[in-house]
Amino acid sequence: MKFKGVNVVLLDIEGTVCSISFVKDVLVVEQNWDHREFKSFRDAFPEGVRDDPLAFERHVRECTEKDVKVSYLKNLQGYLWQTLYSSGAIKTPIYPDVLPCLRSWYDKNILVAIYSSGSVSAQKLFFQHTNTTEGDLGRLIVEYFDTLNAGPKTDAQSYKNIASALKVDAEGILFLSDSVKEVTAAHDADMKSVLVVRAGNVPLSEVEKRDYANIKSFNDLDLDTARS
Repeated sequence: MKFKGVNVVLLDIEGTVCSISFVKDVLVVEQNWDHREFKSFRDAFPEGVRDDPLAFERHVRECTEKDVKVSYLKNLQGYLWQTLYSSGAIKTPIYPDVLPCLRSWYDKNILVAIYSSGSVSAQKLFFQHTNTTEGDLGRLIVEYFDTLNAGPKTDAQSYKNIASALKVDAEGILFLSDSVKEVTAAHDADMKSVLVVRAGNVPLSEVEKRDYANIKSFNDLDLDTARS
């Protein structure tokens, strides 16, 4: 799939550069319930679950399964990421097609930015500790955006905010995500947008396959900065 006039590739994380199951099944783990740091995060949860370990775990898993975007959950995940990554207990399992394409775009002077509902600090940890030969992919990424510095991912204005922050016309940005709503919002903001179809992602309907550009691998993309 060829795109001309691409100056920036804007990437979602879950289901786009790594599996959704990694984020849901690996990063949401049991921690020391009475640990002071952990308690500060669970105290931000709703009253009905914050004091009951079983109810708390059930609530976390339900939110992650439904991909609920709430700040108290994202803050907890960021804390867990920091703990697990710093200890070397986990590394981010990046899809094998991602790193070669990041390098290729870097060589073509196509910038790469990240946009995720997870916090910017968590995103940086995510890309600093990967299972790739390069390990830390930070040098290949110019900027990180979350729902605090850009806005909700299903709101077209958020993508306009990102284009403004990057000082690039929206038409020069290609957004890749597994979410139909996010791809639609990016398109409404005049970005180029493509659905990424990976194993484990929510399957596309026949109508969505027809109406939205979609790829199974970053290798399916042929990008050029030239406009003609």
